[in-house]
Amino acid sequence: MPGALSAQSAARDLERLATPPEWLRRIADPDVVASALYPHLGVVGCELVRVRIKAESNTAVYRISLLDGAGASTVVELRGEVVPAGRRQPPKGMHGAVGDATWRCSLPDLHLVLSPGAADAALPALPALMDPPLACGVLERAIHEAGDPRYADLSINACTLDVRRHKPGSRCTALYRLDLPPGSPRHWPRRVVAKTYWGGKGQVAWDAMTALWRSSLGSSPIVAIAEPVGFLAEERVLVQRALPHTGTYKDLLRRVLSGEGRDPLAELGPAAERIGRGLAELHGSGVVSSVKHTWADEAAEVRDVATRLARLVPDLDGVGTEVLARLEARSATVPAQAPMPAHGSFRPAQVLLDGDGGVGFIDFDSFCMAEPAFDVALFCTSLRDTGLRACLRRGERATEHLAMLDELCEAFVAGYRSAASLSQTRLEVWSALHVITGVQHCWTKVKFDRLPYRLNLLEHELARGAHA
Repeated sequence: MPGALSAQSAARDLERLATPPEWLRRIADPDVVASALYPHLGVVGCELVRVRIKAESNTAVYRISLLDGAGASTVVELRGEVVPAGRRQPPKGMHGAVGDATWRCSLPDLHLVLSPGAADAALPALPALMDPPLACGVLERAIHEAGDPRYADLSINACTLDVRRHKPGSRCTALYRLDLPPGSPRHWPRRVVAKTYWGGKGQVAWDAMTALWRSSLGSSPIVAIAEPVGFLAEERVLVQRALPHTGTYKDLLRRVLSGEGRDPLAELGPAAERIGRGLAELHGSGVVSSVKHTWADEAAEVRDVATRLARLVPDLDGVGTEVLARLEARSATVPAQAPMPAHGSFRPAQVLLDGDGGVGFIDFDSFCMAEPAFDVALFCTSLRDTGLRACLRRGERATEHLAMLDELCEAFVAGYRSAASLSQTRLEVWSALHVITGVQHCWTKVKFDRLPYRLNLLEHELARGAHA
C-alpha cells in the first residue's frame, strides 16, 4: 500500500528516541546543577527556567540562590551554553566574579558553560506591565494608539494584576482589572488581557484578531473571540478585552481524566463537538493572511530539528528519515485541500469554556493560511497527549485509554464535518507529523518525563497509518 509505514524502521527509531543520554537529562535537573555549582559558588538553591535546543544555539537558563557575606540570599540568573556531545568540552573551572559580565563557569560533566544572562531581556515591556501604576499608562497608550473612537477618552485610575502565563524570554500574559473614573461609559472594558511577545508574534496576533473581529466570527453564536482593543508595535504589547470563562478545555480534560469524571465521553464529548463546529466557522471566516503554512513546511521543520538533534547527540543521526519519507509518500497520494484562515496553534489550551456550553478561542499569534487538516489534526493530537498524561498520572497504561481518546477526537471531527469538509487522509498524515514534532520537543526542551507517552502516541499514529 502506498505510504504504508515500516514497522521495523519505526521500532528502530522509537528505540533510539526512547533513550536520551544521561548528561542531557542531568542539565534539566536543578538539584544536579546546584550540586555541580556548589564547590564554585556555594549555591543554596536552583530553579530551571528552560532548556532550548535551537538551530542557532543550545541553551539552558537557571535562577540560582546564593548567600552573601551577611547570610542574606540573592538570586542570580545564569545562561548556560549546552556543548554537544561530539565537541571538546572546556576545562572545568570558574573565571571572574559572579555579577560581572565576564564571569564564566565551565561544568564539562554536564556539557555546560555558564555565564550571566537575563531571559526576559527579549521582553522590554515586561517590567512596566508587571508594575500596576506603570501598567495603567501602557494599557491606556495601547488603547488610544489603536484609534478606535469609542475608546478615545478612556482613562484608567488604577488596576490589579494577575499573571496568567509567563514563558521567560518568549511571552507573558496578564489579566488586569481596571478601576475606571466614576461615570465611565458602560462600553469601556473593565477587564483586559495584555500580552507581550518576543519577535513578530504580537503583530501577527493583532492583525489576525482585528480581521476576525470584523468578520462574521466577531458575532458568531457558536464561538466567541476577544475584542482586540490596543497594540503597541514597537513595545510588542497587545491588549484585548477579557473573555468570561470558567477554564480551558485542557483544564476540563485534566480534571475529568484524572479520575474526577464518571463518564468521560459524556462530560467531554458535547464540548468537543461544539469546538469542532467553531473551528469550521473560523476556517470559513474569509479572513486572509500573508503567512502560509503547508505540510511540506512542517515536514521540512521536522527534518531540520532531526538534524539539530543529531548535532547535539550523534547517536540520533538519521533518526526518523525513513518514517518521514513514507509519510511524505502517503501525503502525496491525496492533494491538500485549499488553504483557509487557520488558528495555527489550535490546542485544548486555546479553547475557553464559559460554564454554559459556550466556547471561545484565544492566542492567534500563529495565525496563517493552511489546509483544514492542519488545525484539526493538531487539536486531536494535543487532546490525546493531554488525555494520556492525565490518565498516566493515575498509574494506568496508555493503551487502556487510547480508544476512548480516539472517540473523543471523533466527536470533535464530527462537529467540524457537520459544517465543513475534511479529508481523512490529510487528517491522518498531519496527525502523524504533529506527534513526531511532539516527540522531538521532548528532546529540544529536555522534558523527558513526557517521552514515554508521546512515543506511545507515535506508535498509535503510525499503526493507524499502516492500516489506512
